[in-house]
Amino acid sequence: MDVLALLKSASLLVPEETAGENDLTVDDVWEYLAHDEWEVALGLLEELGDVRPLPAAFWASMAAAAKELRLERSAAWCHWREGETRHGVIRADLTLCAPSDGGRRPPVARPRRRRPAPDVGHRPPHPHRRTGVRRRPALGGGRPRPGTRGQRPGASGAAHP
Repeated sequence: MDVLALLKSASLLVPEETAGENDLTVDDVWEYLAHDEWEVALGLLEELGDVRPLPAAFWASMAAAAKELRLERSAAWCHWREGETRHGVIRADLTLCAPSDGGRRPPVARPRRRRPAPDVGHRPPHPHRRTGVRRRPALGGGRPRPGTRGQRPGASGAAHP
């Protein structure tokens, strides 16, 4: 099947009242399909698939379209979601409570003293100098703020499991 037919069949499985971020709907997907913007339409359909549960056929069509467009990460994500639809999944949306709502003041407790640096195997030329040790930044960037919500990595559909 060609990409356009796969994306059209997937969009027909999305209820018309479904709206994603910024009030994007299936009508917006159809506009992008009319202008041959297939990658954008695929991304919008992925977003609409996150709003409410959709049938496995939707995700199978999306995976086939992503494969035809040579978008391996999107294809893998759509196959993953198809498996979730077939076998079930439990999703949890976690939110840090703001301090005014009884949450902690600092969202992540930080020790007040520095921990000893690990020995990475470099021997200093002088026993009084320490070399071979560097600070490592925390993974994931900045600290979470109270009242904020996390989201799936790469909200545009770029990063997948």
